[in-house]
Amino acid sequence: MGEWDTEEPFEHAERDFMGEGLNNIFQQLGGLDPKTMMSSLLIQRMRQIHKELGDLINKMAAPQQEGPNPWSILGVSSAATHAEVKKAWRDKSSRAHPDHGGSLAEQKMINLAYELACQLRGWQK
Repeated sequence: MGEWDTEEPFEHAERDFMGEGLNNIFQQLGGLDPKTMMSSLLIQRMRQIHKELGDLINKMAAPQQEGPNPWSILGVSSAATHAEVKKAWRDKSSRAHPDHGGSLAEQKMINLAYELACQLRGWQK
């Protein structure tokens, strides 16, 4: 029994996979050998898959909210300060008061949004 030649089977498999026509095209396009071109293409695809997986993981890890969040109800950004949130709550609450043409349900929703915003951020009301 002879020693196994590790290069020969690989070269044979590459010729079978690439074919002479594809081999010539790779050489004309970049002047690179097919192994280098395939490695480059594989690395690009792996980077793309890595980015897609990262995006998917970030999307899955994001908190899932059902219904409107307190920031949108109060009309402020999620990065608003306590003073900004409190001011928005006071303005919206006074406009939603039943004595000023608002409804009790709307006022309750605004109050709950303010309470939830305070709880989420650990603010005192």
